[in-house]
Amino acid sequence: KYPVIFLLMLVTYSMSIQNVHHIAHLKTLIIILLAMDNYWKGLYYRVYRLIVNNIKILKTQLYIIMFLNLLFVALSVGYSEDYSMEWGIRAYRGIYTDPHQAAYHFCILLVILLVIAKEKYSIFDYILLFGFEFCTMMTGARVPAALALLLAVIFCLDHKINIGNSVINRIFSYLPMIIMIILMAYIIMTYTSFGSKVMNALQGTTFDNGRSGLRELDIKLFKQSDMKHKLLGYGTDYIIRYHGSVAYGSEIWSHNDFMALLCGEGIIMLGIYCWSWLKQVIYSLKNKNI
Repeated sequence: KYPVIFLLMLVTYSMSIQNVHHIAHLKTLIIILLAMDNYWKGLYYRVYRLIVNNIKILKTQLYIIMFLNLLFVALSVGYSEDYSMEWGIRAYRGIYTDPHQAAYHFCILLVILLVIAKEKYSIFDYILLFGFEFCTMMTGARVPAALALLLAVIFCLDHKINIGNSVINRIFSYLPMIIMIILMAYIIMTYTSFGSKVMNALQGTTFDNGRSGLRELDIKLFKQSDMKHKLLGYGTDYIIRYHGSVAYGSEIWSHNDFMALLCGEGIIMLGIYCWSWLKQVIYSLKNKNI
């Protein structure tokens, strides 16, 4: 697989004059594929055991990170001026460099919390859950915020109150979680940057910040391409310049991995990427890991 990927990278590299963004994008692609392939080498099982064997120190670190970030909620340095101006909200970044980076860091910390709580659960783990969820919602970054909410639901399902096996008792065992989700939804939509950003988008006409327009441009470009560019793509830099060449457009990437690969690296590279994901999903379904 990797000799084919590197060959495709070289071919696509030679097809574009500028390749700064193209190289950066391909580095990210290689990292993602290597991360998935390391699953078959047992890397994540070893990481899991490492977390389990260091629960106390990791939980202490989680509390320290959470309280430091909550402290930055009250400080002006805890917010990004650039993103605040761009989004029209107070874009929280905590102890990190920008809101997106902060939000994805919080998601990683929530995953670690899920592992810790699954092995050694404590009611006080909800403090960490609410703390990191609040920090993520304050960033205003919508995609990682949605991921963080999904992680919160998984946490609640893992640790729901068990009061019996009858149908009525099972329904009531989910009741506290449902009430909590409703309460969290109200707080998030009323008092956080994520809620403000979603409401502003709903009141406007660009809920996805123009990403659907980028997808339409990419599909149009792919349809009118010759067979060489369909198979091998145009290069990431070409696609970014193409987005900026249309009326009211800006030089920006596709904001969609599949479209970026389809137009930038072609059908062959997209097929390798999709197969890598599909293989993971099939294996997980067969082994009941999902």
